[in-house]
Amino acid sequence: MLLLHISDIHFRKPDCPHPDTDPDHAYRTLLMHEVRRQAESLGAIGAILVGGDIAFKGDPKEYEIALAWLKELAKVCGCPFERIFVVLGNHDVDRRTITNTPSVRNVQRAIAQAEPQHRERELRTQFNDAETGRSLLLPLTAYNEFAKLFSCQVYSPDHLYWKQDVTERRRTSAPLWAHVGAAVRKRRQGRCPRQPLSQPASDCSRTSR
Repeated sequence: MLLLHISDIHFRKPDCPHPDTDPDHAYRTLLMHEVRRQAESLGAIGAILVGGDIAFKGDPKEYEIALAWLKELAKVCGCPFERIFVVLGNHDVDRRTITNTPSVRNVQRAIAQAEPQHRERELRTQFNDAETGRSLLLPLTAYNEFAKLFSCQVYSPDHLYWKQDVTERRRTSAPLWAHVGAAVRKRRQGRCPRQPLSQPASDCSRTSR
């Protein structure tokens, strides 16, 4: 199966709706041309994997523009829409929700202040509680509305990861796994935290069989 992996596409409001103001429009156009060329040479893409940082600040408008772009990308490379799979990155977290919602800050603080050897247990405890679990995922509301179009949304406590089997023409299947992580990462010293779900290279695409 031929896979297309992209990451860090960073659609950023208010720039992204307009090609003249979107600083990354030229790069996305080049990527689209290259993907078309590769598909013409190698054949249709079997699945598109989007490895996080779809948006820049988790804004619904950013996902609206990203969705239109991904639909175009899928059409260009001959990939069915239902073969697009997404995971979140730290830029898919709406930090305004964290700033403006005390319950979210409180539950993040409880996890951060736990002793290192007990932190994972505290994380599970918070996710397993109906109220605090909802608080932890509240900053992902816009991302989840986008991700559910691909059956890749996450919710607590029973669906903090997703798994989908992608069937090839020969009726063999390849399992895809993803889990939530960026929602509970902290910003430190004014810098964005690493995204634990993927290992993004610079804004580029990779194809593999």
